[in-house]
Amino acid sequence: MKWYHDLMLKLFTDPKLADSVTGIPLQICDVLVQEMNKVDSKATLDIIAGMLAPYLSALGVMESKELKERVVEKIFSPLMETNKTKLAESSDDEEEMEKKEKHHRLVDGGKMPPKTVKEINEMINRKYEFTGFNNLIYAQNYVLKLAASDDKSKVLEGNRDNLYKLYDFALSLEPKPEREELTFSQMQLANKARSFVTLKMKKRQVLRKQKQDQKDLVKMKKALVEQLSQKKAEVDAQMEEPEKQ
Repeated sequence: MKWYHDLMLKLFTDPKLADSVTGIPLQICDVLVQEMNKVDSKATLDIIAGMLAPYLSALGVMESKELKERVVEKIFSPLMETNKTKLAESSDDEEEMEKKEKHHRLVDGGKMPPKTVKEINEMINRKYEFTGFNNLIYAQNYVLKLAASDDKSKVLEGNRDNLYKLYDFALSLEPKPEREELTFSQMQLANKARSFVTLKMKKRQVLRKQKQDQKDLVKMKKALVEQLSQKKAEVDAQMEEPEKQ
């Protein structure tokens, strides 16, 4: 993943490349989220964060206003808006929908009921959802961490405010608690949950990598054994030829 991060970050931030390849970064911004969704819409938060890492890093050090706006507009904003936490519909909402459907059947006859219209609109306006992505966790563990960094090589002072705005934007998309007096307590619980979920995801990722490494090692060993066996057979065949002569 490091080679990918370094390549993309250089492409977006190197002044020497800015004039010649500006079109490429803009095109990457336009298709990144869609392509990520095609590859794996069920990717874990760590994997998604890894894919987003070079673009978040670029927001910290980029000088091009056009590129900064495009990164936020085409990558982070749609990703966060599409994957915000959805509130479950209450029983009152369901009853209201049933009344509207009944009214349509009795009065309008041939027209589609509201629920069907809603489902069709959702299909038409389908966006790119990632089941493993969470705005609060990502904003807290990645965006805020970079925005608050004291390392000037990672964040230019002129870009710090934009990172905080992105963090606030992510938080604003999440539903507010029904009881405002519990906000502080809920935030404490949310922070604990974030730490737990992030740690759990990292442990799973480590285990998956270990298993994959073991599989790759077995494959390499098998391939090596096959190559050695083939080489030995060739040598044996060459040694048998003089004896026959």
